[in-house]
Amino acid sequence: MEYTESQLIYVNGLRHLVNELRSERNEVLFQVGKGHAINDARLEEIVAIRAELEVMRETSNGLKVENQVLKEEIGLLFIKIDLLKEKLSGSNGRLKQLEQSRKCYMLRCGVVVASIIVLGLYHCKASI
Repeated sequence: MEYTESQLIYVNGLRHLVNELRSERNEVLFQVGKGHAINDARLEEIVAIRAELEVMRETSNGLKVENQVLKEEIGLLFIKIDLLKEKLSGSNGRLKQLEQSRKCYMLRCGVVVASIIVLGLYHCKASI
């Protein structure tokens, strides 16, 4: 069977149209492939960011716990400081008492020494 020239022109036109449609389809598929690649890359980026965020959350929670422990330690240290202040003020009172006792003792020693000297002088004069 032989085709007429108009049929051949029509068939060639259809072939040309099919080729153009295939080219357009291939271009669209190529663009879709690029879109998928971009989406896959972005998805990987989002997954990495989520993992990083989870690590940051865990770190933050750990730091919160550590911060609470440090606050408790600071509270205990302030209590210890207050106790030491009380002990120091008690020691200062005891120191004042000891200082007064020392002064009284020194005064008594001075009186005793003076008495010994006076007695010694008295005995020296009496023996002359």
